[in-house]
Amino acid sequence: MTYSGSCGSLRFESDTGERVIALFGVHEYKRWCDIVTLLPATDTACKLLPQWLFVVDDPEGNLATVSHENRMRTRIRAIKGALELPDETISSPLAKPIRMSYKIRVRIYQTKPDAFFRVVEQSVWTGGSWTKNGDEFILDMHTSGTSGALRLLADNGEHIIAVFGVHNYKRWCDIVTALGKDASGTKLLPEWYVEGTNRGKVKWSQLAEYNVDSTTPVRRNFAIKYTIPEGNDLVATLFVGW
Repeated sequence: MTYSGSCGSLRFESDTGERVIALFGVHEYKRWCDIVTLLPATDTACKLLPQWLFVVDDPEGNLATVSHENRMRTRIRAIKGALELPDETISSPLAKPIRMSYKIRVRIYQTKPDAFFRVVEQSVWTGGSWTKNGDEFILDMHTSGTSGALRLLADNGEHIIAVFGVHNYKRWCDIVTALGKDASGTKLLPEWYVEGTNRGKVKWSQLAEYNVDSTTPVRRNFAIKYTIPEGNDLVATLFVGW
């Protein structure tokens, strides 16, 4: 953490289906912690963590930071009304939801060794989890309508988020570059689920490839390509270029 007023979480899932989230943070220059048990499969840090940081039922929209004690009294699920959509938005009124699991295997290739990028955060929107197998990052999702993000930080300060997901039963991806020091996947990932925004539209584009040139702090190209773009077991490559 770069300053007081922030926190992080670890989400655990046992082979018996038990799920908990443990939180650790610093507020007003003192540490704090919390544990939430009996989590449903759809609850992730992206959905829960803002409840410790904001008064989510503020009618003026001025989300004010509250203390841990106040958080305990005001911990409500109103944030779901602002950000959460159904498991899937079906375009046809006759269509019926289809629940199926998806897996996205992500491989990272860096083609220019002028800076070393490492994954510093793995986050999930809802109903999924990240694991690592060798050099692969594996995103398991219980259904369509969710996504995961990898946040990468380089030793020269470059900072990006790569997002991989399935929406309306097809894959999609996005990259955000030139992130500030306080940015995180847990904080940003809900923005792709606010309809009518630029990020909200990205998941509907269902791109199998995406690339972007960043000029801050240095000029560099980033790209995602799904090498297996169809089906339920997908493979994507994240390229960190010149």
